[in-house]
Formats: sequence, C-alpha cells, structure tokens
Amino acid sequence: MHCLVTAGATIEPIDEVRHLTNQSTGRLGSALAEELERSEHKVTLLLSETAQKKPRSNRIEIHTFTTTASLQKLIIDMAKVDISAIFHVAAVSDFTPVQAQNGKINSNTLFTLKLKPTQKIINDLRNMYPDSLLIGWKYEIEGNHRSLLLKGQEQIERCGTDGCVLNGPAYGKGFGLLQDEIRHCDDEDVLFSSLITLLQ
Repeated sequence: MHCLVTAGATIEPIDEVRHLTNQSTGRLGSALAEELERSEHKVTLLLSETAQKKPRSNRIEIHTFTTTASLQKLIIDMAKVDISAIFHVAAVSDFTPVQAQNGKINSNTLFTLKLKPTQKIINDLRNMYPDSLLIGWKYEIEGNHRSLLLKGQEQIERCGTDGCVLNGPAYGKGFGLLQDEIRHCDDEDVLFSSLITLLQ
C-alpha cells in the first residue's frame, strides 16, 4: 500500500524574517513513516522545512512544505497518485497574517498583527481521497479525556475520516485511537502497531 504521512508544523510569514508556527519537531510523523516503511508499505512523507527530525530511511520519498497553502498544494498534487492511506499528523497553523510585510519589521516600533483563519486541510481530504483510509490527529492542552473524545468524534463526523488519534495534556499519558470505539495506546510503538493493523 502507498501511505501518505504529513509531519511537522506549517510556518506562516509575518515578514521576511519572522513567522508564526506551532510547536512540532516532525518527530512523531517521521517515526510513523519509518514504521510504515519497515512494514513494507510505500511511504511518501510531506515534511515541514523547519522539522528537526527526519526519517533515516532513504526509501521514504520526502517533499517539504512551508505554509499551510504549500502543504495543501502538495496534498492536492498527491491526489493524482494511488494513495491507500493518509495519516495527517502535521501541526497545521489555525491562523495566518492577513498581509505578510516586506523586509523586516522594525523591532523598535509598535506593530499590530492582524490574523485570518487558514483553510482546514482535513476538511477537504475525503473529497480528494474518497477511497483512502484517513486518520486525523487531535492534540489538545486544555480540557480532559471526555472533552477531547467529543472533539475527536466531531472531527470524524465533520471530515468523514476513518479515525482520529487523540493526545496531549488533555488526553494524558499515551494516545487514544478513536474509531467506533476508543483504543488506548500506552506509547508510540502500540499506536503505530494499531495504525498499521488498519491497513490489513
């Protein structure tokens, strides 16, 4: 099977030096890509240019992205390929500056930054990949296990995905793989094994 994995964080330019981004090293998505490759799946990894972690295997095809728009373009381009499964791990920015400034903003001046929402990539995946296995991610800091579970269910229903991985402080230790029911995974190894089982 040909699997598509997104990893790392999108970066939205404020000026030619500064940008908005999320805290993501790309480690989890890169590790998942390697595990899929070791399980004899063909893997294409869409990886942020700012990712600090990359797969060691040279058998993984890597394409880099910067902004949310550039990641979306890569995903659209990959729709021309026969993709069996998509694991959307990337931390996509919720906002982007309305207008990126030319040059470098003077740090000695008062500056107001106006933001607008970015397009939600996960909302469009089912239309682009009607027959693929689609797994989203939901990382939350605030809330609790129950509130995160509801957000994961809402994502599945709204986006037509086949499952959602829950993690972050709101979930607690480990990961939750949510489908019709939720399966707790103590660590990444158990999570990756559970995700690969979905491809069988």
